[in-house]
This record gives sequence, C-alpha cells and structure tokens, in this order.
Amino acid sequence: MSKTTPYYQKTFIRHEVDKTAVEKGEKPKLRFNKPLGLLYVTIIQQLKHYKGAKAGELVKLEDWQKKTIAILFGWQRQKADGTWVRRFRVAFIFMPRKNGKTIFGAACGIADMIVREEQGGEVVFFATKRDQAKLAYAPAKYML
Repeated sequence: MSKTTPYYQKTFIRHEVDKTAVEKGEKPKLRFNKPLGLLYVTIIQQLKHYKGAKAGELVKLEDWQKKTIAILFGWQRQKADGTWVRRFRVAFIFMPRKNGKTIFGAACGIADMIVREEQGGEVVFFATKRDQAKLAYAPAKYML
C-alpha cells in the first residue's frame, strides 16, 4: 500500500489480507462471517425511501456500500469466554454532500437493531450540529 492509496481501498485491502491470515490460521481469534454481513445488506435493501423522488422505492445500495456494510458487520472477534462479537464498533464513512449519508446511516442502524435483538441496544448519530444529528432520526422512523 502506498501513501497515495485512497482510504476506502486500504479498507478493502486490509479485509483481503485479514481474510487470508484467518484462512492460514495466523489470526485464530478473528473470523469473517460473510452470511452475517450479507444479512445486513439484504435487510437494508428491503427498506424504502420515505421522501423525495425515490419515495416508496426500495433502497438500492451501490457495490462499494454493499462491500463496506458486509465488512463492517461481518467481521467478528472472539472474546475470552469464547463468544463471537463484532470486530468493528466504530466506523467513519465519508461521503460528499447530497449522497445519501443520512439514509445510509439510518438504514445501518435499523438493520443492526433487527439482527442483534439486543435489549437496550442503542444507535447513536453524531453531527457537527444538533439539528443535523436529529435529521437522522426521521428516516429511521419513517422507514420502519
């Protein structure tokens, strides 16, 4: 990897390197649960847009979004007690203005609540302004 490799490419390269290491037994406390990652993609693509020109249409993820979601939610690490938990708990996904960041985040939050069925689980949205963070609640509410 060079210093000029875009960050998203570094993510995908790391994914492949780690998968190979797991297959070789070099990282026994990690695993890539592809069916779990794809479950998140499937759930998200069953949600519908709630406003705008696409209102009522199913969310259609681009290939990079599918891969990002599968990586983010599919990688697991083994705890000391032997249970498998999510490897990545925080993700920074940078997208330009007007590219569906809010609906993307809301859809990931909904999918996570459905899959994990965790009592008292929370999804938190951060933004530079409070009103901006509150905007993420509306798509989640209406998509459900």
